[in-house]
Amino acid sequence: ANAANAANAANAANAATAASLSAAAIALSKAEEESERLAARQKEEALRRCSEATREVKRILPLQRGRFPSGAAWAYAVLEAAEGSDVVAVRRAYRSLMRKLHPDRVDPSLETTQAVEAVRDAKELCERSLSCVKLPGPPRALSSTMLCDTVGRRRFRIQWTAPDSSAGAVKRYIISMVDPQGGRSLRVAVLEPDYSEELRRFVPIEELLTYTVVEYDLQKMFSVWQQAAVTVQVAAANEAGQSTWASLRVSLVEVAPAAPAVARWPAAQLPRAMGAWTPHGARA
Repeated sequence: ANAANAANAANAANAATAASLSAAAIALSKAEEESERLAARQKEEALRRCSEATREVKRILPLQRGRFPSGAAWAYAVLEAAEGSDVVAVRRAYRSLMRKLHPDRVDPSLETTQAVEAVRDAKELCERSLSCVKLPGPPRALSSTMLCDTVGRRRFRIQWTAPDSSAGAVKRYIISMVDPQGGRSLRVAVLEPDYSEELRRFVPIEELLTYTVVEYDLQKMFSVWQQAAVTVQVAAANEAGQSTWASLRVSLVEVAPAAPAVARWPAAQLPRAMGAWTPHGARA
């Protein structure tokens, strides 16, 4: 009996050891699989970065500065930024390219180094050209006209005059409304010179001095329309940036006209003036 018990105990111990070894082997196998997947993802990411860098190098290096009408035109082409973009857009394009070409992310090569130098030169050239452009002044003489005050269909037109001509030239106007919850400016529209299908002609910036705010088109700005009045902001902008906001408080509640005044006689004169009867029925 003792021998049988000892044998059973030994078998149980062996089984436990085998189970433990099996669990360890499974855990090791899972760890190895996870390590292989991670290595595969890293390799795939490295290949993607290399492919992006190669594509940008092949695009940038053939852009010879002498083939462009100006240095600024070449710089905007290198950065893939629209010609006339402001400083913010230029820097955004520069950061995007440097993420793709930075030596810490891709294997450095002669072509990559040349592309990085071209990107840096382009950024500096764009910033120098933009530094010569003055900021426009803010729009002046803001006013509003309520077109419809029915809740859900409210519309009002805002109008302004152009900024002082001594400031920078205006290329576009930006319209926004202030969010009452966070105080942030919520962009509503950007007005730029363009061809008008309705007018069948090109509309210059000098004519873009009005904008109609329509509640139905801005339903997502729910909190804005829950107020008795909204704050509308208009700014002028060009390549150098944006002017300060010109603000206008617009009432969303129709003001009822005042009731006409009613003439009232003093109490002492009322019976005689109106020919009223006395309590005894005789006329005063």
